Amino acid sequence: MDKESSQELLVENKIAGFSRVQKPDVAAMQLELLPYDVLRDILSRLSIKDVVRMSVLSREWRQQRICHPDLVLTKDTFGISTDMNTDPDLVPKDYFGIIKDMNTKRASRAAEFIANVDSVLRPLWSTCTTTTTTLDKFVVEFGLRRKNKYHIDKWVSFSIVSRAKHIAFHFTFDVDCFGPGCDQYKYVFPLCRLSGPSGSCVTSLILGYVERFSNTRDCFMTLRHLNMNLDIFLGPYDDSWVMGFVNLLELAPLLEELELHMDRDRFCFENPRTVLAAQGPPHRHLRSVYMSGFCDVLGLAELALYILRNATVLQRMVVDPVAGMMDNALTERFCSVRNGGSSEEIVFPTDGTQKCVGKKRMFAKNNLDKEEFCHVLTIL
Repeated sequence: MDKESSQELLVENKIAGFSRVQKPDVAAMQLELLPYDVLRDILSRLSIKDVVRMSVLSREWRQQRICHPDLVLTKDTFGISTDMNTDPDLVPKDYFGIIKDMNTKRASRAAEFIANVDSVLRPLWSTCTTTTTTLDKFVVEFGLRRKNKYHIDKWVSFSIVSRAKHIAFHFTFDVDCFGPGCDQYKYVFPLCRLSGPSGSCVTSLILGYVERFSNTRDCFMTLRHLNMNLDIFLGPYDDSWVMGFVNLLELAPLLEELELHMDRDRFCFENPRTVLAAQGPPHRHLRSVYMSGFCDVLGLAELALYILRNATVLQRMVVDPVAGMMDNALTERFCSVRNGGSSEEIVFPTDGTQKCVGKKRMFAKNNLDKEEFCHVLTIL
């Protein structure tokens, strides 16, 4: 190779090397040039699945700490199957072996869901207790229990510091958490965290399959919509929980809409009992109430009577003896007072439970269907 050719080759290699060193990261540069509000707008136009996929695959997006304004984290978000069907040739033949296999799968899927949620939220924390992310909606829906408290507590904290207006934690009905002894396995929601200045942004709260909530004395001055699944099976055997709920209504003086859902398998006792309205102060903003799965559980009719007599601006109360909060309550809308309790959206019971539903309906009519309430009360 002659001298001139060698020099030309050397120059070309230097140019190529310089290009490799100096070549900018186009994706990162383009992200940095876009204003924060524009990035948020882009994300809001994508599905939550695409946003989660992008945050996992793109380091640049994670570094920008940009989040979809409606963060809805469910099994469908991460493509996690909850089908418990197993190959009969691969599972033990005895009953306890099958249950053990199902519990193992359930635990594995819960661990997968927790890891996925943490991977989405981890980049959004500025420190271990603060974030610059602001959300409109934060939803977690999966079959979790009290043993997952460490992770759930962090998610609750994130929902608060991100100033989410609509917060939902629905831990879904599960066959291994059913009956009067299942409360010990349910997550105790720290309602006190959402009261006072720290929770001042929350306007809508949905709680499903939690052990009710922790006590608090602070007010919920911004709360407008409360949706809860009481999930009472064969208890409680006293109505003390009602006063806690009346106290909660008192602490949310601007609440306008209330939805209460009983578990779907509650039956009605034969022996009638005397129902008296629970005692409490008037509520001056509650306009609409929907109760599903209405039955004779101690305290429920007393609570309904309290609301009918003390909610001074109440426009509509719908009492439905059918069903409770369904497993997909957060993603598919059930019958609500906001659409007038449309019968087209009611999940009717099977023939085997019609008699029980009839007894529940009769119990509701005997205790609530009074002339003074006829302008606001509808018993389905």
